Amino acid sequence: MIFQGNPIAYRGTFFIDKEGIIRHTTVNDLPLGRNVDEVLRVIDMWHHVEQYGEVCPANWKKGQEAMQGSREGVLNYLKKYMA
Repeated sequence: MIFQGNPIAYRGTFFIDKEGIIRHTTVNDLPLGRNVDEVLRVIDMWHHVEQYGEVCPANWKKGQEAMQGSREGVLNYLKKYMA
């Protein structure tokens, strides 16, 4: 990237699976710092999904319940946690 006439490297985080598929990417503009806790949370989610085949809902953290990646799985999760 070019920033005021000078080449600049933006800070980014990329999670690439064993097949070479990009599963998560974050690129920050210069004044924005990265959040190490969020990077670790994404790693925990990735491991959970690979191990259990479940879907991690928004704001999921290690140790919390996830859900099945189906219409019924989402409905059951929402009934339990959004009631």
